[in-house]
Amino acid sequence: MKNFIIVTFVIIALVYTYARFIGTSGLFIHESEIKNKNIPDSFKDLKILHFGDLHFGRTVDFEKLKIIVNRINETKPDLVIFTGDLIDKDYVLKNGDAENIIKELSQIKSTLGSYAVLGNHDYVIPESEDILINSDFNLLKNEFDLVYYKSMEPILLVGVDDLNEGTPDIEKAMPKENIPIFKIFLTHEPDYFREIDDYEFDVVLSGHSHNGQVRLPFIGPFKKVYGAKKYHKPFYQVGNTEIYITSGIGCSLHNVRLFNRPSMNLYHLKK
Repeated sequence: MKNFIIVTFVIIALVYTYARFIGTSGLFIHESEIKNKNIPDSFKDLKILHFGDLHFGRTVDFEKLKIIVNRINETKPDLVIFTGDLIDKDYVLKNGDAENIIKELSQIKSTLGSYAVLGNHDYVIPESEDILINSDFNLLKNEFDLVYYKSMEPILLVGVDDLNEGTPDIEKAMPKENIPIFKIFLTHEPDYFREIDDYEFDVVLSGHSHNGQVRLPFIGPFKKVYGAKKYHKPFYQVGNTEIYITSGIGCSLHNVRLFNRPSMNLYHLKK
């Protein structure tokens, strides 16, 4: 019995050490091709870099933020999308933190600019909204934007407010006229898709679930969070809509990641 307790303690200690120091390290880029007949010819081979759930102040500090920005720029993205939770709710901003975060995020380079939606942690840290705006992100808070590239045929970006802490309004966010073009929907919580599945979006980009910050083999997420109980995996195909959920870069509640290293998504648009 004594030996069993010792072995069990050693195993738990090793797993925790791995999850704390190795599981939270590195930064992987998952690449996917998005093939859709609605993609304009001018957007063929366009690259979209999607990241989220930075949770600055936990496992992400200024040194890691510089690495993140460099990795984003190395992909030479045409469009950058951030899907919420910039600063962790338990982090207390110090003097100069906001300015330094803005300084780093402003270094992100993309052909068509950067877009963002707010997450639930961004409401606990209200400075997050101003930081994103002052970092040259176009914040879509129940708003849309038409993005043009090399022609007069655009794609549509629609973003809504946070589901948990904000007031998402898909009707307010949508253009008044139905535009038969390639449509991308941005939301922090992927379960909000159940409210917009009648709007015939081609792609949904989301975060929040971390794909399960702690994942167990053959089981999946150790815990599913509100707003990502139905949709939490990296990818879903629902009818004609493709849902992509980034695993995020930082950590929430606990500074551990198991079988789910920090990552970003890079999408290649194909006709």
